[in-house]
Amino acid sequence: MLFYCILIGLFSILWSTLGLGNANPNINMVFSKFMEENDSTTDYPGVEYKEIGLFLGNIIDVLRTTLGDYNCINTSIYLNLNETIIFWISWIIVVMIGCIIFLNFIIAETSASYEMVS
Repeated sequence: MLFYCILIGLFSILWSTLGLGNANPNINMVFSKFMEENDSTTDYPGVEYKEIGLFLGNIIDVLRTTLGDYNCINTSIYLNLNETIIFWISWIIVVMIGCIIFLNFIIAETSASYEMVS
């Protein structure tokens, strides 16, 4: 579980560096222009993390991605080409490693429970 927490932390830092959901014009120009053109009542990627902040939102996004909720893909449309390539490479790694860790954890817990019952 420690490796899993480290994985979530590192990839959330990577996604924060890419500027996912960040409307700061110095970080993400495309998303910043989108936010300026639309009013505040419009749903936008990352609106559910408005109160807790972007970094904690990225941690939750990575956690949700490893659990099979791929809502973070909506934020990738506001990235430039190089950032999009890095995002998709990291997304594939998060999904593959996250699923492998969880499947192994579930199998190990099931085996341990079965041995206790037997």
